[in-house]
Amino acid sequence: MKQIKYIEAYNLTNELSRNTDLSINAKWILYKLRKILYPHYEFYIRESRELFDKYETTAHDDVITFESPELAIEYTTKQAEIDNLEIDEPIEQLSLKLSDIPNITIQQIELLDGFIEFIPE
Repeated sequence: MKQIKYIEAYNLTNELSRNTDLSINAKWILYKLRKILYPHYEFYIRESRELFDKYETTAHDDVITFESPELAIEYTTKQAEIDNLEIDEPIEQLSLKLSDIPNITIQQIELLDGFIEFIPE
C-alpha cells in the first residue's frame, strides 16, 4: 500500500475524531488506528519538510514558489516518490459497524478501506 494512503487515513482519523456522535467502539477503533498510522505519518511529515527546506522554496497563501521551473519539477518528482513509497508492513484490519460512525461518507469509507472493515447492519 502506498504511503500517501496511510497519510490520508491518518488525517481522516483526525477529522472523524471530532465527531461527537461516535460510539465508544468507534472512538476505540479510531484511537487504535491512529497509533498504528502515526509512525508512518511522522516519517512522511519529516521527509516532506526536509525536501521542502532543501529546495529553498517560499510559501505564501498555500502557493509554493521555486527559483526555477526545473527545481519545481524536481521537487514535485521527489515529493511523489515520498507519497508513492510502498509500505509492505502488514496492517491488522480493524472492524467497525457503519452505525458506529454516523454520517460517514462513501469517500471516507474508501479512504479507510484496508485499515477498517466496515460491517453493514
